[in-house]
Amino acid sequence: MKKNNIEKIIYIIIVSVMILIPLLKLSTYIPKIEKFYINTFEIKRVYVLWVAIFFLLMTYLYSIFSKKEKIGYIDIIIYVLIVLAFLSTEYAVDFEKSFFGEKYRYEGLLTILSYYFLILNVKSIKQEKYKKNIIKLFIIIGIFQSIYAILQTYTGFTFIRRYSSKYMAMGLCSNPNFFGSYIVMQLLLIGYMYVYNPKKLYLIIYILFGISLYICSSTGPVLSAFVAIIFSIFIMPNKIKKVIKLIIVLVLSFSLANLSLKYIQNKEIEKDVIKNDYVLNDIAMISKQSKEQIGSGRLVVWEKSLPLVKKYWLIGCGLDNFKNVYPNSGYLKYDKAHNVYLQISITNGMPALIIFLILLFISFIKGIKFKNGFFTPIYMAFIGYSIQAFFNISVIDVAPYYYIILGLILSEYGEKNINL
Repeated sequence: MKKNNIEKIIYIIIVSVMILIPLLKLSTYIPKIEKFYINTFEIKRVYVLWVAIFFLLMTYLYSIFSKKEKIGYIDIIIYVLIVLAFLSTEYAVDFEKSFFGEKYRYEGLLTILSYYFLILNVKSIKQEKYKKNIIKLFIIIGIFQSIYAILQTYTGFTFIRRYSSKYMAMGLCSNPNFFGSYIVMQLLLIGYMYVYNPKKLYLIIYILFGISLYICSSTGPVLSAFVAIIFSIFIMPNKIKKVIKLIIVLVLSFSLANLSLKYIQNKEIEKDVIKNDYVLNDIAMISKQSKEQIGSGRLVVWEKSLPLVKKYWLIGCGLDNFKNVYPNSGYLKYDKAHNVYLQISITNGMPALIIFLILLFISFIKGIKFKNGFFTPIYMAFIGYSIQAFFNISVIDVAPYYYIILGLILSEYGEKNINL
């Protein structure tokens, strides 16, 4: 089989994964289809990843054994991660949970393997048209999710599904925090496409993503976006004027979203007050609880989680087994550490975390070396997600896109400028 045909198969698999995950989620939001699901929140989008493993494994093995691809140091790093994932599962506190994943999360061994094989396959794509199409598709899906999120926040349409507060956007990610971690990649990707190719369309989409990032009300992704943009000033001083413009436009987008959101919320509250005199007290109490959870909540989880790092430092307690070992108190049951890196250290062990960080460090260094109109936007999306991972969790609605982006970063790039 020709190398071009292998790349085409890989491309089809990647595109299928990118489309099917949000499409299956969207199907649960449609009333006429929803009735076919026992639990719409538990829709097995993860099956897409599990099925993809077989095809990703076959294409990768064929590429290696047919000598169309050589085993490099990135491959070896991921092999080590795969071995450590198997060991963590074999000696897990709960083997079944480590293999399939925690209920609703499903980030067990099968899912983790899909992430690793996404990297291994995507990095072997050489044809520019496939890389371009992957990025364009990612942005198109992001536009749809942003529009959907805005409808969730600003309208009362009954056909728009909401899984949490009607004042917070979540797109097709079931949670505002998850949507924030997803949209920060989109924001930085399109923002730096504009920096290198100042099309008005890119700026309009950037504003759309900026509004979406604000209305999800997730602090971590917002902070990560600003940190990533400021970081870019140091690695591309020749683009400083356009980068500053990104910051200004983002602040204006946030201001527009803030003013409009307050107007909508006040109108909704007035309606609710007519129906229920106690609604203002309810809203105030919910607001107070939310602030406590956003602020000290994570700190409490991290504080209680740190001793677990020492206890399970070698191979972890088992993939997605965090809930089994975390010392819960009261009615709250945490199944994630609210920090991707802390989660890895506890569930997969410190060696796995170190190897994973080495992989990210290689990507980080590579991004500083290569700067062009195609690579830099992808690199900035990687930076944004990697920063917000300190405050957020990994979920199957978002993580596959990050690993696809990581694969694109680790694929071959020359000094040639490739524009989208």
